[in-house]
Amino acid sequence: GQTDLRSRFEYLVERFGFLRKHYPLEDRQQRNAFIGELRSILAASCIRALRPNIVVLDEFQRFKHLLDGEDQMSQLAQELFEYQEEDREVKVLLLSATPYKMYTIHQEAEEEDHYHDFIRTLGFLFNSDDVTQEFSGLLKEYRKGIYQLPGGGFDKLVETKTKIEDCLRQVMTRTERLSVSSDRDAMVREAENGKGKLKKKDLEAFITVDRVAREIEAGDHTEYWKSAPYVLNFMDHYVLKERFRQHVETGNGNLAEVLRDNMHTLLNWSDIQNYRKIDPQNYKLRHLMEQNVEQGWQYLWVPPAQPYYEPRGVYAGKKAADFTKSIVFSAWKVVPKVIAALGSYEAERKMMAGDANYRYNEVSEKRISLLQFREREGRLTGMPLMTMIYPCLTLASEVNIAAIAGALVRENKPATLKEMEAKVSETISYLLGQCSITDGGEAKGRGDESWYWAALTLMDRHFNKEAVSGWLKETADKYSWYSMLKSKNEKDGTTRFADHVDMFQSFFDHPWELGPLPGDLVEVLTKTALASPAVTALRSFAGTLGRDSLYTKEVISGAARIAQGFRTLYSLPDSVSLIRQQNQREPYWLRTLEYGVDGNLQAVLDEYFHIMYEALGLMGKPAGEAADALAEKISSAVSLRTTISAFDEIKIKKDNTITPQRKTLRCRYALPFGDARNEADGERTREEQVRTAFNSPFRPFILATTSIGQEGLDFHQYCHSIFHWNLPSNPVDLEQREGRIHRYKGHVIRKNIARHYGLSAVKSIEAADRDFWKLMFALARQDHEDVSELIPYWLFDTEEGHKIERFIPLLPMCREQSAIEDLKKTLALYRMVFGQPRQEDLANYLKSVLSSEELQRVNEFQIDLSPK
Repeated sequence: GQTDLRSRFEYLVERFGFLRKHYPLEDRQQRNAFIGELRSILAASCIRALRPNIVVLDEFQRFKHLLDGEDQMSQLAQELFEYQEEDREVKVLLLSATPYKMYTIHQEAEEEDHYHDFIRTLGFLFNSDDVTQEFSGLLKEYRKGIYQLPGGGFDKLVETKTKIEDCLRQVMTRTERLSVSSDRDAMVREAENGKGKLKKKDLEAFITVDRVAREIEAGDHTEYWKSAPYVLNFMDHYVLKERFRQHVETGNGNLAEVLRDNMHTLLNWSDIQNYRKIDPQNYKLRHLMEQNVEQGWQYLWVPPAQPYYEPRGVYAGKKAADFTKSIVFSAWKVVPKVIAALGSYEAERKMMAGDANYRYNEVSEKRISLLQFREREGRLTGMPLMTMIYPCLTLASEVNIAAIAGALVRENKPATLKEMEAKVSETISYLLGQCSITDGGEAKGRGDESWYWAALTLMDRHFNKEAVSGWLKETADKYSWYSMLKSKNEKDGTTRFADHVDMFQSFFDHPWELGPLPGDLVEVLTKTALASPAVTALRSFAGTLGRDSLYTKEVISGAARIAQGFRTLYSLPDSVSLIRQQNQREPYWLRTLEYGVDGNLQAVLDEYFHIMYEALGLMGKPAGEAADALAEKISSAVSLRTTISAFDEIKIKKDNTITPQRKTLRCRYALPFGDARNEADGERTREEQVRTAFNSPFRPFILATTSIGQEGLDFHQYCHSIFHWNLPSNPVDLEQREGRIHRYKGHVIRKNIARHYGLSAVKSIEAADRDFWKLMFALARQDHEDVSELIPYWLFDTEEGHKIERFIPLLPMCREQSAIEDLKKTLALYRMVFGQPRQEDLANYLKSVLSSEELQRVNEFQIDLSPK
């Protein structure tokens, strides 16, 4: 045991000193043998010191070389796997959704062989050559049974399948959605395909690319044209574009003449400058625009799965309730770039419709932000913004929106906004009365607008003086209200935010006399309680972390940081135009509150906080630490910087000289998955920031990616719409793509739970004072405790409920029409050829011999490894 190990180690140390002294360092063989033995003993010693109860290797498909490798890391892993003690048994748990190549097609067979990978993994798990060989015999028997299917033999095949399942369950378990969902569709619904129509512009674009490709001898370009419009403008590092550039530089041939006749099919900067509509010139992009951009451009966030009252304005109606983000998978790198640029441009064009005075490249520079902290003629002009960014403890703690919603619900329908506002106004009137502030109903004229923020101050001074005073005096940069804006550039390089905070704190410490109360004070404070980013974030913190957390500096400052993120969102030029479309005269800070009221901002943040709390692994963490992490992620998502996508505007001079000019388009509504340059300062927006924002209710609403986003990443939190832009060759890739948005507590799951239970599930104030979504999931699990634990967290289907929406935009009579049908058949069959060599051949055989009725029965013969 330990004594023997220690004596061996001491001997080696002594031996090492002797070797160093008496043998030359060039004697590598002896030295390496010694070092190898030393490493082995050190590894064993370390593992014995750990005394593990269980060894867990997560995502082990990435480290399969450890199972039978001979390098140092593999030796250490094998010591760990084989470690045992006399008084207890040590278990090894390997976790992976894809522990071996699930299905191999011919072109992949040279690099990845499913059968040998599968047997190798099982050899390690069984840890017995005899059992592995016996199992291989069962696989052969199963294969033989498959070949006998056309003539019968169903019962024999089921018997063999059962033996395989019993053998595998000793070392392996795998629960799949298909086997749990009632109709075996795993909550995936395919939209109608093959309905795309070519338009004149599409064909003209094809002619342009075709003539150019012929002129520069760039080969076949049809797949490019089918996948993306304006390829000559957007392409980089493609043979077609590289040869185009070479011809432009040399001036050889008739390229200028070819282009001159087709300039109307290329991007024109003048059209963009004047916000003219850009024709998609591509049936796939047109379909995506119709499904997402046509509706989503009106939103600054995804509507909540469960609103607390009937939404208003652009958020009202079934289309808003059905809206979700979209993810696009393509085989070509140019596609994400085109989708991000043109999708974002079209959304911005619609948002800017009310501002005809601005040209595209002038918006960011000339449009003055309406939410700035400035001084004008000795007066601080930004004090009304405190209704947005000050986390008022009194409104957050005394006005419980979820509780009011639960009390007002009738027949599982949320209250009207008028009913909700009436209840909130009643509470606010009471709170103001406690602070000796009358309702202002008899005030003449407009009244003193300072009351809008001063009333918040006086309420907190009366009800929460100690907690607020402590936070206002906080000096640490991480929590100080002063430090949240510092001297950040506000176009002229200055901000008077610190002066505004000084004024707020001064009034809090020593209130001075103000003018007459505005007649709409209670109305404005009601909107503040319902939709102030700071107040709603503070209330969401309380629901997630507990009511006591409200009074800590971490939570108060966290709500303030999130509110500053919303200030950035509301300050974007297109956001300003969108929000002001309904009312140009009203102060913009008040319009932002009304937009938040329309969009159920409190319900949006409660849902988002619940998701992020678990996604960040904050369960069990101290409230302060959890608050810091939540504030960091949420403020980052809501204030994601606008990025840029470059393209070449192609111009032709009179002397036939072609002059590509580099231009950029702003991207925020849609983004490519990966790093990108920010519009404002040229810094990089990182891939992780893009993923964080897409997994939030805020923009981007479309994420376009290549296969880089296909495995190991989650995009499900606010997305249940997927576009297969190009079909994968392997059916498993189709499932892996859809698996990115079909995951734990995904958007589609939450929508269906809300549809099934609604606000009627939460009736009491005591219940609604906690995390609303935690209660909803607990109730759903309680009602389904006798079925698979995938319900309700991974699957929750309801009658006429939401599904994962699969879009495969195809043209009639294109070759992909037959390819998709074959792919879907293989998708149904590949589990039946599980573990077999030459899977593709076997699947093709089954497709050729089984009738339509027999294909419907394949699930009876698929190997099911769900735990029994």
